[in-house]
Parts: sequence; structure tokens; C-alpha cells
Amino acid sequence: MHIDLERKLLIKYPAIFGVDLCVSGTEVKWDIACGDGWYGLLDTLCSDIQSYVDLAGVPQVKLVQIKEKFGGLSVGYTAPDTNVDNLIRKATADSKLLCENCGCFGTLKRTRHGWIKSLCIECLGQLNSE
Repeated sequence: MHIDLERKLLIKYPAIFGVDLCVSGTEVKWDIACGDGWYGLLDTLCSDIQSYVDLAGVPQVKLVQIKEKFGGLSVGYTAPDTNVDNLIRKATADSKLLCENCGCFGTLKRTRHGWIKSLCIECLGQLNSE
């Protein structure tokens, strides 16, 4: 994910990402390993998780890894919880219907390089022409 979009998530959800952006002179990079098209999906997931934590009074959930795996979103986190599991399962399922590159409707497709990705037709064509 582009550093600017990643930074927006870090600023909006510092507790979930376990970062302190107030440390002066420190550039925080988290390394969200997926395309920009899933930014909205991740924003919604983080919002839903933080709302749940705040309302239910459960321990703060911290994400430890976000990446694309086999064409879908893969999220690792601390403080196992059935409700958080369900939120992540929904986001993972939704990711397989969104183009990872642009966020438009997409489906799982095999690229000419053999990778399985969730892409729209246009982004698949661009990727295959590279």
C-alpha cells in the first residue's frame, strides 16, 4: 500500500497499529502489504474493530500483519476474540470481490505470472502486459 494511505490509517487508528505518531523526528512505517484498492476495506475493518473494543470494553486489539494472500486479505492480530474473528472473516471475503489495485468490483483471477489476485478486468490487463 502506498505510504500516504498507510499513514492515514496509522493516524486514524494508532491503538490498533500500536504506534505512537507523536514521537518527534520519528518516521513511522508499518508495511501494509496489499494494494491501494483495499484501503477503504481496511479503514472500515479498523473502524469496526475499534468500535467493538471501545463499546465492549475488551482488551485493545492490535494488528500485527496485513497482507494479500491467495488473492484475499490476510490479517494477523493479538487478543483473539470471536467477534474480531468474524469482522476479519467478513473483510477477507469482501476483499475477494474488490480489485486490490483500484477498489472497483473484482474477482479472483490467475495472472500470467501464476499469482492469484483479486482484480478487475482492466487492472488484470495492465498487470499481464507488464
